[in-house]
Amino acid sequence: MTLPKSARSAINKIYFDQNAFTYEEDAVDFNFQTPEFVSKDILELLADKTDIAIYETGIGTGLLYKTFMKNKSPAQRIQYYGCDLADNMLGLASKVLPQDHLHRVDIDYDTLPMKDSSVDATVSTSVFQFLDNPDFAVGEMARITKPGGYIAIAAVSVCKHESWLSALRHKIGRLFSNEPAYRETLISAEHMQEIFEKHNLHVLKNIIKFSHSHWQAHNYDCYIIGKKPSNT
Repeated sequence: MTLPKSARSAINKIYFDQNAFTYEEDAVDFNFQTPEFVSKDILELLADKTDIAIYETGIGTGLLYKTFMKNKSPAQRIQYYGCDLADNMLGLASKVLPQDHLHRVDIDYDTLPMKDSSVDATVSTSVFQFLDNPDFAVGEMARITKPGGYIAIAAVSVCKHESWLSALRHKIGRLFSNEPAYRETLISAEHMQEIFEKHNLHVLKNIIKFSHSHWQAHNYDCYIIGKKPSNT
C-alpha cells in the first residue's frame, strides 16, 4: 500500500477520500469544463489511431475516462489506465475500469508502474495545483509516453473575482473548508513551459482557459499540451 510521502499528500488524500462520493455531482455544480476540452484535444491529436492507450495521473472517479469514451469516434478503441492516492476515488474508478488498470500512487514522489514508452498520451486535470513536485510528475508522464505521443495537463492557475466582496467571501469560505490549500505559487504557463522544455517536450499549446466556478471565484487553468519527440 502506498502511503503519503508528505504532509501535503496526506491532506490531499484525506480530502479526496472524504469527497469522492460527491465529486462528480460537484463537478456539475461547478460547471467543470476541463474534461471536455482535454479529451477532445487529445482525441483530435490521435485521430489517425484506432487503438489508443491513455494514462491519467490523478484519475479520481474516472470522470475524464467517461468523457473520453463519450467523445471518441466509433472507430477508436481506448485502453485507459490511471493512478490516485485516495482509496475511495480508486474504488469508484474501479466500477468503470478494470482493477489492474488502476494504481495507488503518490505522483509527487512515486514512479508510475508502467513501462517506458507504453502509452499514446498521458493526461492530468485539476491535480498539479496540489503538488509539491510538478517537475517530477511531468518527468514520469513523459517517461511512459511513446515517442510522438502527447502529454496534456490542466491545473488551476488563476482565480478571478467579480468584486472585492466576492474575493472576501472566497477567503472566508476557504477558512471553513477542508479543501487542501493550493500551492503557494499557483501553476503558471511560464513555469509549465520551463518544465516541459526541461523534459524535451515540444509545446503545442500553452494557454489560460476557464475551468470552473467555485467558492465565489472563476477558476482558470494553465492548460498545456506537449509532444514527445519521435526520435526518443
